[in-house]
Amino acid sequence: MIQQLHQYTDTAVLVLHEIYGLNEHMEAVCNMFFEQGMDVYCPNFLSQESPFPIEQEKEAYGSFMQNVGFQHSTTIVLDHIQQIRSSYQHLYIVGFSVGATTAWIASSKTPMIDGMICFYGSRIRDYIGLDPVCPCLLFFPEQEASFQVSVLVDQLKKKDSVEVITLNAEHGFTNPNSSHYHAELTGHCNQKSIEFLNSISQKI
Repeated sequence: MIQQLHQYTDTAVLVLHEIYGLNEHMEAVCNMFFEQGMDVYCPNFLSQESPFPIEQEKEAYGSFMQNVGFQHSTTIVLDHIQQIRSSYQHLYIVGFSVGATTAWIASSKTPMIDGMICFYGSRIRDYIGLDPVCPCLLFFPEQEASFQVSVLVDQLKKKDSVEVITLNAEHGFTNPNSSHYHAELTGHCNQKSIEFLNSISQKI
């Protein structure tokens, strides 16, 4: 499974996985950014190499929360940033679910991130007091089972440099193995993500 893709450009992307680990979904995301001319890193937060299958959602979530947690995943990301930052002119983070929440936390702790994209980072609601120091693009489904999305979105929109897009979808809508997968919206979000990163790179 892909953890690093190098073509030695001036731009790097850290892709942060959801609860399942380094699965085919993350591989596809990494390949997309690599094809856009970026070096890609995808650290594994889990203690196991093999990803959880989509059918083991509860087990995957429990394993992440009990054996990893956001403090540890954030430390892993900050360590990676420290190791590679000097090699690149631009450094971005793209996170999914728990990876999105990890990205949100990390972006408030270091000025070395130039931009961040988060997909359905539902646990960001537990860290709403943090303020990222880089431009952020956040994608949320309109409905989440565990909280009211509109309340969180209203809070996030008050923050500087934070753009929030809500979609008529459900959690996990970019994962082709999920029953909530929405191909058209995934394509739309991917295009918006590339445009967002390109707009940042032109300003740096």
